[in-house]
Amino acid sequence: MILGPLHWLGIVDLAAPAPDAAPQAFRLSAWAEALLNGAPPEIPDKEDETFLISSDARIRVPRRAPRAARYQLARFSDWERENAEAYLYRLTPASLERARGQGLRVLHLLTLLRS
Repeated sequence: MILGPLHWLGIVDLAAPAPDAAPQAFRLSAWAEALLNGAPPEIPDKEDETFLISSDARIRVPRRAPRAARYQLARFSDWERENAEAYLYRLTPASLERARGQGLRVLHLLTLLRS
């Protein structure tokens, strides 16, 4: 329950000694009180940051980038990893082919990256 649903729903935060290690501790999150009382949590940060694209087709997506844009980008790219500041994706031939199979076009990707 703690490592799964309670964490996924934002009720508990997990702690591990290293990024790839199994969690060894937990605490109630900043959102826990509101969520457990049926209220929406306060989300203070604006989602106004932009993507950073490198020449090797890697895309760094800050955590405060708009969620809708992150979702669309994920449809065009392969997930690599995340860190405390950002999600990391990569455009590959396979990811672009997968996007094409979903009816997406490169023009959609270019529009997304320009916004």
